[in-house]
Formats: sequence, C-alpha cells, structure tokens
Amino acid sequence: MSIRLKLLLFFLGLVFFMGLFGVEYFDLSKAQRQVQEAENRRFVSFKLADELRQSSDDLTRMVRTYVVTGDPVYEQYFNEILAIRDGNAPRPESYDGIYWDFITALPERGDIEGSKESLVHRMRLQGFTELELIKLEEAKFLSDDLTNLENEAMAAVKGRFKDSSGAFSIEKEPDYEYARQLTHDMNYHKAKAAIMAPINEFYQLVEERTENELIEAVDYLDEHMMHSILIILGFILYCVISFFYFSRHINRPISILVRMTEQMERGSFNIDFKQIGSSEFSLLAKSFMQMARRINNTMNTLESLAITDSLTGAATSRLLYDRIDQAIAMAVRNKQSLGLLFMDLDRFKPINDQYGHHVGDLLLVSCVDRIQDTLRNSDTLARIGGDEFVVLLPEINGAEDAKLVSENIVKEVNKPFDIDGKKLSLGISIGYAIYPEDGSDRSWLLNLADQRMYEEKGRHQSRR
Repeated sequence: MSIRLKLLLFFLGLVFFMGLFGVEYFDLSKAQRQVQEAENRRFVSFKLADELRQSSDDLTRMVRTYVVTGDPVYEQYFNEILAIRDGNAPRPESYDGIYWDFITALPERGDIEGSKESLVHRMRLQGFTELELIKLEEAKFLSDDLTNLENEAMAAVKGRFKDSSGAFSIEKEPDYEYARQLTHDMNYHKAKAAIMAPINEFYQLVEERTENELIEAVDYLDEHMMHSILIILGFILYCVISFFYFSRHINRPISILVRMTEQMERGSFNIDFKQIGSSEFSLLAKSFMQMARRINNTMNTLESLAITDSLTGAATSRLLYDRIDQAIAMAVRNKQSLGLLFMDLDRFKPINDQYGHHVGDLLLVSCVDRIQDTLRNSDTLARIGGDEFVVLLPEINGAEDAKLVSENIVKEVNKPFDIDGKKLSLGISIGYAIYPEDGSDRSWLLNLADQRMYEEKGRHQSRR
C-alpha cells in the first residue's frame, strides 16, 4: 500500500470521526434542549398549579377582609381575581403569588397589563393531560360553589339577602355577623378543603408527569453522553492505532534509511531492503543506494585520477610527494637512505610532433612499462610533466644504488621501440639526489635532482 493511500485512508478516518462528532453534537444539543424544556415545563406547570391554588386563597382573603371591614375595594379585588382567572380581564405581566399582597398594601399599580387568557386555557397550551384538566375543572367547579357562598356573605354586608329563587332581592340591615359566620364556619372550611382535594391530586399528577418527562429527557441525554464518550474513546483508539501504524510503516523505514545512509557513508553497500518493506521507502532506498554507489565510483575515479596518471598508470605528483614525505620519515626513524631520480626523455618532442599525439602517447606508455620493469615493488615511478618522470628509491645504501638503477633505466630506454610498425629511438637524462647526504627537505632534494638532470642533458647534447 502506497504512502499516499495510507494518508488518504487516515484522512478519511478523521473525516468519519468528525462526522460522528458533528452528528453526536447535534443530538447532544437536542438532548440538552429537551432536558431544559422538560425542566421549564415542570417549572411552568407547577407555577400554573400554584396560581390556581393561590387564586383560591386570594379569593378567601379578599372576602374575609371585606366582611370584616366592609371596604368595597376588597369586593373589587375579589371580582378582579375571578375575572383574571376566567380570562375576562387582562392578566398583569407581574401576576404571581405575591401580587395581591402588594396590591392590598399599595393600591397604586404600575404594572403592565397582558392578554386575556383564562388559567384553564394556559394550562391546555402548556400540554396538561386530560386527567389533569379534569381535576382542574373539578377544583374550579367546587371553587365556583364556594364563590356563591362568598358572594352571599358580601351581599349580607350590603344588606341584601337571598329570596326563595336564590336572588338577592331582600333588603335588610347589613348583617356583618352573619357574613363572618358564612366565611369562617365549618361549612366554609369543608368547602375550602373540598377545593384543595382535586388541586392536591392535580399537583400529584403534574409532579408524576413532569418528573417522567424529565427522567426521559435526562435518560436521552445520558444515552447521547455515553455515545459521545464512546466516540471519543474510539477516536483516541484510532489515533493510537494510527500512531503505531505510521510509526511502523513510515517512521521506522525512515530510521532504517538514516542508518543505511550512515552505513553507505562508511562505504558499505551490503544492504537488506526487505527490512524496509515494499513501499516507496524501498524504492527511495534503492535509488539512494544507486546514487551513492555512482558517487562512490566517481569519487574513487577522481581519487585514482588524483594519484595515478590516466595515460601511463604512473603515480601523480600528489602521490609522489606523499610517498617522499613518508619515506623521509621512515628513513629518519630507521637511519636509512633514500634516492630521488629526476628523468627527462630525450628526442620525445620531435617524435611527438612528427607522428602525432597518438604515437607519442603509445611511446610514453611503453617507456613507462620499461622503466617500471627495472624497479622494485617498493619503488615509485611518477609522471610529473609531459615527458618528465621522478623515481623514489626508498631504503637504499647510498648514491651507488641510485646510479645502478639509473644505468638500468638508461639501458632499457635506449633500446628501440616498435610503435605502430615504426622503429623509434629515445634517450633519457637522469639526475639524482640522496637523503641524507644531499639534504632532508623534499623540495630541496627534488630541485637538486632536477638541476643534475639538466646538467646530464647538457652533456648529452654536447656529445651529439
């Protein structure tokens, strides 16, 4: 599987979990709203139920105050409470359990009037069940009966009493005692208790219903909370698995590539690509190793060119100088001698000009081969110019050994050369310098050998 496909699958996994998070966030928000709505319905339901009970208590308080004081304002309050409850008068916005406590103490009203809605209508809008509304209707019916008794008491204060038809057509002296008796005797308390019985059952029904709604909403919320936790745990597990997967299939191959790079840097190219796998990293490693091998071969070639003459195979001046320094150090340590032979080919330039560079190059190669045959394995032959050469002779006994090697080289070079069917003759001029007799510095010894070589070349020319 390619790295691109792996990353694509990982990205799709992230998108999948992001989608789950989005859906679950929506459901969780919905569950939270349902809990809030259930709590709000529960609160409003109890508030409406309490308003029903409070209106009954306020009616009792107003009628009892009226039959004691005879102040008509309490009769007005009584009728106003009934009108608001039945939806025949606008309900003030601040209408709650303590509203009439303030009104009776501070008659000035500064509150804003609302709409005309009966208490039963508002309860229906709130979603009260039919059974709850039946209990409410029962309480209201009993409250209306009690209201008739309260109206009779207020009429007695005004000196009006019921006739046989139930109308308050009989006028007499106001009878406060009778009015107070009607609103305080056992019959009144029984009627009041009869009203409170369905209200109490209404409370219990509302309590049970709203509690069940709240429990369902909370259970729904808990369910989605659990879903959210499972999704989060799944996402964490997905990230952990992805971490170890990518660590194994990406980080590990990269680490192996780093070690292989260090291994190739040390010059070792024996690499097992199986441990990388078959992904792009294996191709990268193989390509990198091929590049490293080419670079190494190029470096070896350059190194070889730096120390070996590309035409003749003789050492270059760089290698020569390094070996001279090593030989001097060895000679100092072992108290030995070494020799340097500075050589220049005679009559090479006319041959090269006459027959061309191809013949000249072949002649140089053959000449180097002949010189090399006269030397020991420990000796170094170096080409330092077009037809100039230097031979390093380590561990010799003195100038006599250097002269002997020079004679052998002259003898070999003076033999005719057969190059491309042409018989060619060369000569060679050689100058020498001996450590430590002639000096201990490499440059000095080379210059001295060069000088003696030119002296020898001059004698050759004078003899011709």
